[in-house]
Amino acid sequence: MRKAQISMEFTIVLVLLILILVGVTGGTRMRKAHMQFVTDQLAAKRIADRVSNTVSRLVVLGDGANESYYIPSQLDGRTNYTLQIHNESHLLGVSWGGQLYTSTLVTARFNASNISTGRKVVFENIGGVISFG
Repeated sequence: MRKAQISMEFTIVLVLLILILVGVTGGTRMRKAHMQFVTDQLAAKRIADRVSNTVSRLVVLGDGANESYYIPSQLDGRTNYTLQIHNESHLLGVSWGGQLYTSTLVTARFNASNISTGRKVVFENIGGVISFG
């Protein structure tokens, strides 16, 4: 009878330890997913704000002003995204995984609505129209 009781107590303790381990692991995964979301959100903000600031500078500097820089292909090197100009609302949108970050643009005059990622992009003010390519 004593051996059966020790075996039962050992099994209960083992099950409790496994449940605790599963709970800790699950909580860690949730925190990791949240940190990835926050990291992606900050990267999207950084990209959108940089493009928006560039457009503002080019509008102020006038015809012939240009600036170029590399737009990364992924947010923080891990998450694919798209970069799109919404002319009617003067917004630049960065979208990824069902999420959207927008930044305000000072003009709605662009030569296209999608900005390619993963390459160096040249922004230029040509007669008041912001061109990128």
